Amino acid sequence: MRGLIFTQFLEMVETHYSADMVDDIIEDSKIPSAGIYTAVSDYSHQELHDLCVALAARSNQTLSEILKEYGEYVFAPLYQTYQKLFQPKNNALQFLLEVDSDIHKEMRKLYPEAKLPNIECTMQGNHLIMRYQSDRHFADLVHGLIIGCGNYFNEPLDIEVLDFSEGQATYKVCVRA
Repeated sequence: MRGLIFTQFLEMVETHYSADMVDDIIEDSKIPSAGIYTAVSDYSHQELHDLCVALAARSNQTLSEILKEYGEYVFAPLYQTYQKLFQPKNNALQFLLEVDSDIHKEMRKLYPEAKLPNIECTMQGNHLIMRYQSDRHFADLVHGLIIGCGNYFNEPLDIEVLDFSEGQATYKVCVRA
C-alpha cells in the first residue's frame, strides 16, 4: 500500500485522539517500519491492519469502527491528491460508479505493481450496487470511504450492506432524498 495511506492514518489518529496515541499504537503493534512512512513508498497492508487493531484496543472500539472512521477521514485527502488523474466528478454516485473503471485504471498506469481491489459497480434505478473484492479484507474501510465520498460531495448517502463475508462486501448506495 502507498505510504500516503499510512501517513494519513497516523494524522487521523493524532487529530481524533492524540499524538501520544500515535506513539502508543506504533509501540503496541510492533510493525516492521516502526511507524516511519513516506507518502511515496510502499508498505505491507498488514501494518495498517495491525495499527488499526492496536487503535481499536486502546480506544475500546471495534476494528470495524476504526476502519470505517479512517475510510471516512481519508476520502477527501485522497480525492484531492489524485483528482488531477481523472475527469472531475459532479456527484458522489458518479464518482463511486467510475472508481474502478476510471480512477483505478489510472492508478494502475502510475503504479503497475499496486494490488488494487476489484470494485464492480452497476446502477439499478437510482441505487448504485458496489461489489468490493480484495484479499486484503478492508470492506469496512471501503464502507467508510463511501461515507467520506458522500460527505465530500455534500450528499448524504444511504448505505446498505447486502452481503459481507470474509472481508468482501456488496453495498447498495443511494443519495438520501
